[in-house]
Amino acid sequence: MIDTCSLLTQAEIETVVGRSVLAPRKEDVANLSTCSFGDPSAPLVEGRAISQVVSMSVFAGTSGYYGGPEAGSIAQKALSKLP
Repeated sequence: MIDTCSLLTQAEIETVVGRSVLAPRKEDVANLSTCSFGDPSAPLVEGRAISQVVSMSVFAGTSGYYGGPEAGSIAQKALSKLP
């Protein structure tokens, strides 16, 4: 499983969005890894901000459509459109 929170640091997120964010919060469910950076001005519920500034998710499929060459091709097309 990919550690989504290791892809970008809190400092990198703050640079991109131009404001402070809370420390990353990681959640893994099955093959889906999510990393969220909360809004420091948002109220907290059970220690978690109710509003996120950035949330990233990575689905790591291992077979079939999500794990084969088609998935890689789709990802490459999506990445090629980024500035």
